[in-house]
Amino acid sequence: MHTKQWLNSQAKAQRIEYAANIQKPMKLTRAEAKELERKQLTKASDSVILRLKDTDALFHAVSDKAIRSVPFISVFGDKEKDEAHKKASQELLKVAKSVNKPVGTEIAATYSSDMKHIIGMSIGDVGSVSMPPSDKPYHAFHNHGSDETFSFTDLLNFSSDDNMISLTAQGNRGSKYVITSNANSDKDGYRYYLKIMSNEIIFSADGVDFTLDSIYGDDRDKTKALIQNLSEDNFKSLKKTVVLK
Repeated sequence: MHTKQWLNSQAKAQRIEYAANIQKPMKLTRAEAKELERKQLTKASDSVILRLKDTDALFHAVSDKAIRSVPFISVFGDKEKDEAHKKASQELLKVAKSVNKPVGTEIAATYSSDMKHIIGMSIGDVGSVSMPPSDKPYHAFHNHGSDETFSFTDLLNFSSDDNMISLTAQGNRGSKYVITSNANSDKDGYRYYLKIMSNEIIFSADGVDFTLDSIYGDDRDKTKALIQNLSEDNFKSLKKTVVLK
């Protein structure tokens, strides 16, 4: 047999659940209204995250125009190697365009230190890919469906691999980002700096601290999508709980 208190709590929960699924407003107590608002915000956030699995709103399909627009960048100060670097980016986009995968799928490729031949290539998932391994110095390439620059994880991987001479993030719309190292580069120091930055608290919401690592790493594009998909009403509600650092 259930107690009266338990029965009342169940009835209250049912009223809130019913109110959350009807179009017309329903008269609730202040406590019930507050709980309803919490449930609606949670439901809205959940629906955004689920939609990310089925939407390409954040990512761009590779076009022939994007492939042609890949810029020539003086990465090495050597015209022949720099031309090879540009061609490698274009070839990467051609593969990304041709694979039968969702828009935003990332492709990775590694090239020899002289840029004369490809070492390996791998096909990842939407927003992520693993770099083909190499036990010799190499140049790494991967595409970004968002057409944006390196993720925090990209930079950590670059700083952690002594054999990675350069890392290129080739945007699906033609934008190109390159980071390089040489004999004087202090990758250990750079990695230490990144790890310090990764633990810096950016903002707090509902008593939870969000660091650069938690909102920018592999979830960088998802975080951006969450912000873009929030309705104005939800955003106003969430602003009340956010404390910027």
